[in-house]
Amino acid sequence: AWGAVSNQPWLVIVSNGNMIGTDDIRYRVDPNPSSQSRTAAITAGGRRHVVNQAGMSPTTGSAEPE
Repeated sequence: AWGAVSNQPWLVIVSNGNMIGTDDIRYRVDPNPSSQSRTAAITAGGRRHVVNQAGMSPTTGSAEPE
């Protein structure tokens, strides 16, 4: 059996904790509230998978009703 570990709290592993053989790793990426991009990684079985997430786009105009 093997497991997967994320190095950031916003990159959440949702797979079962003990994987066997060629199981898939399922993960969730929480929304990025910042305008800055961010990077995290999942490590599993001695391999690393990097996830890059763009920052939130700035809003233009008015959000007030007319």
